Amino acid sequence: MIPAQEIITALQKLDLKIYPYTDVLAELRKIGKAGLVMNTLHPNYEVIRVRPNELGERFSNIKELSYKPQKYNQTYQRGSTPNKTMFYGSSTQKDILGASPTIGRKTALLEAIPELRNHNTEFEKKVTFSKWTVIDNINLVTVCFDKDLHQNYLDHKYVYQQFEKYLDKPVVHLGKRLCNC
Repeated sequence: MIPAQEIITALQKLDLKIYPYTDVLAELRKIGKAGLVMNTLHPNYEVIRVRPNELGERFSNIKELSYKPQKYNQTYQRGSTPNKTMFYGSSTQKDILGASPTIGRKTALLEAIPELRNHNTEFEKKVTFSKWTVIDNINLVTVCFDKDLHQNYLDHKYVYQQFEKYLDKPVVHLGKRLCNC
């Protein structure tokens, strides 16, 4: 297996303007097998999305609040690539007793409005919130942050606890216990 730093260095050297999809995949495949924790959003799960209103902009069509049109998606972002637009949103797990209904709105705002992350900046900006309801199962990779980063939010704490519980389960392959990692 190739050391991680070599893979990271190779990825950093790629010219992302030319959309080197196969090169990125080739580098990632050098990592080898890796495990992921998956989460499924089931039908009726709600997703909150924020869209900034630029220069007095008003939205009159649902399409204006949905995916970024592919023709405008020319750069790499966290989830979107020039070849595939990603639907960015946030949610609060309603089934978690005591979970804050505002965390989804706060998270969506922080993602959509970078100025909110700078505590030394005063500004005013209008935004539009939209609520989307899942109609088919959506499988997601779960990202678990350091436990100190989520202690104030029950839904984040719940995901972290589920992740820790998963890690405590013994690994079983073909009915044989391999390890208790």
